[in-house]
Amino acid sequence: EFDLNDVPGDSPVVRPYHAYSPSGSAQGNVVFVNHGEERDYHALESIGVSVKGCVVLARKGENLGRGAIVKIAEAKGALGVLIYAENDGGGFGGIERGTVMRGIGDPVSPGWPGVVGGEKLSLDDELVTRRFPKIPSLPLSLRNAEIILASLGGARAPLEWRNSGRVGPGQRVGPGRMVINMTFQGEMKMKKINNVVVTIRGSEEADRYVI
Repeated sequence: EFDLNDVPGDSPVVRPYHAYSPSGSAQGNVVFVNHGEERDYHALESIGVSVKGCVVLARKGENLGRGAIVKIAEAKGALGVLIYAENDGGGFGGIERGTVMRGIGDPVSPGWPGVVGGEKLSLDDELVTRRFPKIPSLPLSLRNAEIILASLGGARAPLEWRNSGRVGPGQRVGPGRMVINMTFQGEMKMKKINNVVVTIRGSEEADRYVI
């Protein structure tokens, strides 16, 4: 048994979370889905592995954002998602936080500027809620991800996944002995944020701007 958080309870560091993940719990066996792309699920299906009713473990790649990883896992029947980064810049125990909202911008003003006095939808509007995932997700450190990966049984990872990044030639995809019990408790509320814009005047050609 180990703590997925990697952050002590008395630490001033914000505990790991994904913005816009729904509150909830997921308990199940783990399946490793590589980068969580459609082709990765097709590769798993070809060796008889399903993620339905499981918690999936994905390593963040270059092609999909977190929101897309969770969206695909949700469509495949997963109960929850754990995402880790092999190159997060924070070291072996670093955790990459971020959003799992689908799309960009202010969720309550989809497609138009979120300015003072502008139109804003309610948080329960269908145009807003459809951009949020329905299953919980959490970021994971590489250290904890490798503990989980080492516990997996089942079929060997597809050939194209092996020796890629830190995935070794003998890697299994699961399910395995380990059962993950993940819980996320968030708070959905409106908050005002401020953008800071600074101009630094140059000593030469001060009337020119570099953006």
